[in-house]
Amino acid sequence: MLLLIFVATSAALPVNITMATESLCPDCVRAFKNQLSRVFSSNLEKIAYLDLLPYGNAKETQNGSRYIFTCQHGEPECYLNHIDLCAMHLANNRQYIYFPFVHCLYTTENPLQNVDTCHRKVRYPIPLADIEACAKGDLGNLLMHEIAQRTDKLNPPKKYVPYFMIDGVHTEDLQKECEADLVKVVCDHYTGTKPAECS
Repeated sequence: MLLLIFVATSAALPVNITMATESLCPDCVRAFKNQLSRVFSSNLEKIAYLDLLPYGNAKETQNGSRYIFTCQHGEPECYLNHIDLCAMHLANNRQYIYFPFVHCLYTTENPLQNVDTCHRKVRYPIPLADIEACAKGDLGNLLMHEIAQRTDKLNPPKKYVPYFMIDGVHTEDLQKECEADLVKVVCDHYTGTKPAECS
């Protein structure tokens, strides 16, 4: 006789934090420094997933097979947005790998001049040459087009950056809570056993 035993798991899904951002936006930099770093540089990263959309208030047009992006803070921001996106993609969106690098770029002075410094500082495991080739090439162009489409389809529509959604939900009250205390938001929304940081 075959005995089948089913084991139920009580593991809860991580809290999904979607954040529309752009690399040279002062308010986005503040969100990285004051909120995201408190979640993703601690044990809370085990109960939260960061879905970063580094497109922000950019505009997209198509020229043949390529997409042209115009960013709110100019060409340097467009390039850094591509660097962020390619770093995430080449790390298979594993936030424990890409977050220290992207966080460094957001929080350092003159990030455009410090891409190599951040890469070395956090000992990023993916060669910088690969990230830069992606950012300047067809892959980065296509990835940014995909992020542009996702950003433009946010519901409710994005009116500013940073723009937060928690588990697919955005309200003005929730936005204010994320800007004020993202740790509390993550802890309040997580349905599993809460880590010590939540107390």
